Amino acid sequence: MSGDGIQGQYDQLRKRFAELKPAYQKAAREKEQAYRHLRSITDKIKSRNKKIQDFKAERDELTGVVKEAKALRNKLNSEVKSASQKHKELREQTDGAQRHKARKDPVKIQKEIERIETQLETEIIPFAKEKQLRKHVAELRDSLAKISVVTESGNIRDVRKELKKVKDEAETAHAKVQELAQASQEKHERITKLFNEIKGFREEEKVWAQQYKDLKALWLPMKDEMDQVTAQMRELEDKLGMAREQSYKEVLAEKSKEVKDKIKKGKKLSTEDLLAFQAMK
Repeated sequence: MSGDGIQGQYDQLRKRFAELKPAYQKAAREKEQAYRHLRSITDKIKSRNKKIQDFKAERDELTGVVKEAKALRNKLNSEVKSASQKHKELREQTDGAQRHKARKDPVKIQKEIERIETQLETEIIPFAKEKQLRKHVAELRDSLAKISVVTESGNIRDVRKELKKVKDEAETAHAKVQELAQASQEKHERITKLFNEIKGFREEEKVWAQQYKDLKALWLPMKDEMDQVTAQMRELEDKLGMAREQSYKEVLAEKSKEVKDKIKKGKKLSTEDLLAFQAMK
């Protein structure tokens, strides 16, 4: 194909390239914009998934602490119940002993016990009478034991003090359980909120994914044609370069022949002839 034919084809391709370029660039911009929107939404989803995992780990840790705190609270509540029962029993014993004491003097009872025991040790007493006296001593000792509870009233004060301490600890443990449970609930609520946000983003992601897919489908044929036209233009540019070089050589050879003829005939050489002569060298 002649240089003019190649040039004609090349000019047609350049014209086609210029026609395609605006639509191609517009489609490429729209496709990239859709991709950036899609990537932004995907990043938001990833970010929230990461937060969900972190919150879940914190919530699970809190759940374990809550479980331990509840176990401690239950243990303390059991101790409170036990201490309360003990306090109640001592209170009842003390009240009964105080009433008994109001009726009998423990000093007199002790003296009576000592008198009877001395009598039993020093006197000869009929068996029936001795049996009766020993029974009476036992009754007196029982009365004295009940009265002695009053003298040990410090015990009930200790129990009352211990009861208050355990109750305070149980209340503190309960407050801690509530605090931890509230913190765990807040984590759960934040997780739920993030899940809802992700759900909304998923819907938005579907829309942009479809839009990107459609725009890419529109852009790809344009790209293929642009690539094809560009490749053809480069091929023709190579051919045009070769054609121009061949044409130049042909012109130079013709001019060289003319210059040689002039030299043989002794004719004067023009500036153009001199340039051609130099090019031949």
